[in-house]
Parts: sequence; structure tokens; C-alpha cells
Amino acid sequence: MSLTELSYWFRKFLPFGVLFCLISLIIFYSFKLYFIYLEANKPVILYTDPIFGKIDRPVIPHATASGGLQFVLDTVEGTPVTATEAAKVYFMPNATTKFGYREKIYLIAKSFGFDTNKIKHKLTDKIAEFDAEGKKLTIDVSNFNFKYESDIKTNTFITGSVNISKKEIENKAINFLKLIGRYPEELSKAIATPKFFSSQNYVIMTFNGSEPKVIRAQISFFEKSDAQFGVYPLKTGDEAWAELQKGGGMIIAGQEHIKKVTIKKMGLYYLDPDVYQTYLQPVYVFIGDDDFVAYVPAIKNDFLTE
Repeated sequence: MSLTELSYWFRKFLPFGVLFCLISLIIFYSFKLYFIYLEANKPVILYTDPIFGKIDRPVIPHATASGGLQFVLDTVEGTPVTATEAAKVYFMPNATTKFGYREKIYLIAKSFGFDTNKIKHKLTDKIAEFDAEGKKLTIDVSNFNFKYESDIKTNTFITGSVNISKKEIENKAINFLKLIGRYPEELSKAIATPKFFSSQNYVIMTFNGSEPKVIRAQISFFEKSDAQFGVYPLKTGDEAWAELQKGGGMIIAGQEHIKKVTIKKMGLYYLDPDVYQTYLQPVYVFIGDDDFVAYVPAIKNDFLTE
């Protein structure tokens, strides 16, 4: 076959080849779009594993019910937000007195400036107490939660001011807690506390030059078991919002005698309790004007005890 003949047949069948390619592409992308449609409309299977059965609602002793208030939602989204359909609920084992606790509590006491050669502890149930020279330290020997207070009036260390950044202060506080072995990594994560705007875990320091001195401190933290958890279904944002309006929320902070609250933000957080509870669980947090805060348990009510 000569080049002339080859060129003739090529030009003759070229339109058919182009047409075949176009039809093939149309068929290919039609099937692709069809499978994308099927995937998008496939029913979502929610995985849950509520191994603990029904669990207790979170307990916040000072909270009050949200009944009797009128709520208006004025968030950026404009509608209640659903963060996720399910979440882990962790078991928090009740700590028992640890062998060799004496060495640990004396290390903590020494770090707070107690002369442990002269000052000894008094043990009442699970609480060890050091008390001397305007300073008082109590330690739970089962989990090493502690509270330290010093008499500021008699503390001649507090004089003048110091120029130090917030980050430096935070790092010094963290380093101090790490020194005594009581800095859980969870403290650096976004969590909700029983008072929201403040935490039951804190360190208050004064500075003389660059040297910090702790005048008050407290750690009230309960460890969770990373290996023992269940996966529980959560309320939708709409369900949590409706429960808040019906009086099922827990008011954490806000001015008294108000009747109408405008909610500016809502979100989902794990509640870090200040008293022992069996489970670490999430709550919906509603933040409003005038420092109003309310929580609604996030676990579906079918999985909560009454």
C-alpha cells in the first residue's frame, strides 16, 4: 500500500475513530457519575459499641437546670451544629491507695517548700496533710490530686512587678507540675470544665526577678483508661438545642434573674470533672451573652440513666 492510499484510508476512517472515542468517553463518565451518585446516596451505617450499657449523666454539683429561660440562637452557622454522630466514652477507674505513696507525697511537699525533715504528714482516710508556717498542702494518696495554699498576707515574697510573657508563665507552671509528676497531657487539650471559664487544675505564682514561687496550686484530675472505652451515639445539634430549651440543660455560669439568653456559640467537648465520675463523656456547650454557659449531655438519652 502506497503512502497515498494509506493517507486516503486514514482520512476516511478518522471521523469514525473520533466518534468511537467520544462515545467511549461518554459511556465511561456516565458509569462513573452513576457510581458516584450511588455512593453519595448510600445509607450511612453508624458504628456504635455501647459496651457499658446505660451510663450516668455527668454530675456538676453547683449547676442549675435551664428551665424557665427563653433561648435565642444567634450563632455564625444560624442553626444548631452537629459535630459528630458518635463518640468514645472512656471508663475512669476509681484509684486505690498506691504502694510507696509516702515517697511521692514527700517529694510533692518538698517541691512546695516544706522542710520534710521536720514537717511530717497527717493521714485522714486517703488524704495526707502537710501544714506549717502559713502553708497547707493536702494530697489524695490514691491518685495524687492535691491542693496547696499559702497565706499571702505573711508571704513577704510578693513585692513589685515583673515583665514576663503569658507563654513563659504557662511553661514555668507546666514545668513545675512535671517536676512533681502531676501534669496529665490532657490538660493541654480543649476540654470543658465544671466552671468553663476557670479550671480546677491551676498554678498561681509570683516572681522575684525571673524566679517563680508557687503560692497556690491545685490538680483535681481523674485518669481515664485508654484501653476501656465504648462508642456511643450522640444527640444531634437540634436535639441538644431542644433539650436546652425544655429545661434539660445544666447552667454553669451566667447572671442571675435573667429570663432571655442569646446563644452565640455551641460546640462539643469532653467534660473534665472536678469530682470522681465513672465515665469521661462529651457534652454540648452553649455559650451566650454576659458569660452565660450551659451544658447538655451529648450521649443520646436512651443510653443515659434517669
